[in-house]
Amino acid sequence: MRGGIASAVALCAALIWLAPVAARAQVPATAEATAQRAAFYADVRAKNDAAAIVVGRAYRAAHPQDDRFGLDYAYALLRAHHVAQAEIVLRHLAHAPTPAVRLAARRQLAVQVPVRVAASPAGAAPVAAPTPSPFTNAYELLAGGDLRAARDAFVATLKTHPNDSAAWRQLSYVDFVLKDRPGQIDALQHYLVLAPHDDRARLELAYALLGQGDRKAANAALTALTNSPEPEVAAAARKQLAAGTGAGGKPERFDAFGYAENDSRFHDTFYGLDARYALAPTKIEPYLAFHLSNDAKSSSLPATTILNDDVAILSVGVRTKISPITYVFAEGGEAQSLRTGNVESDLRAGVLLSTRLGAGGRHSQTQVDASAVHYSRYIDNIAYLNVSHDFYIGNPTVRGVVGLNAALDTSRAFYNNAAETFGGLQVRHGLLTFRLVAVAGTYLGRGIDPPERFYTSFRPILLVGFSH
Repeated sequence: MRGGIASAVALCAALIWLAPVAARAQVPATAEATAQRAAFYADVRAKNDAAAIVVGRAYRAAHPQDDRFGLDYAYALLRAHHVAQAEIVLRHLAHAPTPAVRLAARRQLAVQVPVRVAASPAGAAPVAAPTPSPFTNAYELLAGGDLRAARDAFVATLKTHPNDSAAWRQLSYVDFVLKDRPGQIDALQHYLVLAPHDDRARLELAYALLGQGDRKAANAALTALTNSPEPEVAAAARKQLAAGTGAGGKPERFDAFGYAENDSRFHDTFYGLDARYALAPTKIEPYLAFHLSNDAKSSSLPATTILNDDVAILSVGVRTKISPITYVFAEGGEAQSLRTGNVESDLRAGVLLSTRLGAGGRHSQTQVDASAVHYSRYIDNIAYLNVSHDFYIGNPTVRGVVGLNAALDTSRAFYNNAAETFGGLQVRHGLLTFRLVAVAGTYLGRGIDPPERFYTSFRPILLVGFSH
């Protein structure tokens, strides 16, 4: 039973420090109830078990419907060695309407079974005590406040015990506090495979997907939750959709992508921006666009000729979606050279493709962007491809990244006919992505002879993406 109590103590502290938003939503609005609840958790944190139990008993008697608090109260009783009282509460919570509470209570009751030596037949070996939870160390680290070590312990143990839904749920709380959105999403997805009827967890997953910018998946989850049998969940989903961030809200009207990249091969820094504003949310969508490309060393003719255009373009266009990830477009406007000041017309039309595959977090993720466009100023058709694959390397912030870039054109100029591979490290935070990569490339022999066939480079790159 010691193992069960130790596990309960750790679970208690974990739930106190990392109780989900959904649980807090159940706190009664009265000042007295709020004060009682706060006093209970303050006493538990201070390890003042006797006072916590007195306050907890009073609150529990007045608010028996608060099942998540009841679970914390049961854990506090176990830590104070009031096992019989704790088991009474746990048996009641084993039939709670909240799936996560019901599961946790049943699991805790399962490890409360004492060793029954006297009941064993004569000469038979005594029944062994229940094996301590494999996650005991993770919960103890969590109780001690070492969130990162606790998260690593959960991740390591879940590799060998992947069917422990309570551990996946707890891991999602830890990742939420550590602001590891992909990790939180991954943990919730694993949890929901094991507990598919927990609509509160599904709502948390929808919020996390919105926070990561995956509106399509979030919209689908929120729409499904509007029919949830839990009234609070259904109301929250409808409210979120009505707020304009879900399927029932306004479509995205503005998106922008910017970059700044230093290339050791040219000893130059290149930067640019592509922004688009939709004028109407129609099937054939009219829009305004702005394109900028420049470099810090604009007098460096090889660099500006090979890699950069040094131009600002304002144009108007139309586009339409031909698949969930593909658009065709046509646009025209004026381009002003940032080197000479000359203005000339700019017409372009073609196909754009963009998609992101994979969950991220402790799983890999792949971004694919491609285009095939006719450019009037170049009198050329140019196709570009960029594939970047980032993956978990033991740290929630710093990830490994590998990928390739390729370009191909119909004029067969060598600088538009090249293929590169790259590898290095990536850090993504909110709208920003920073990469530090080594590059190896080759020019394709398709016309103008290149000054060199193979080349290498080192590039720190800052990327920013925004849509609203």
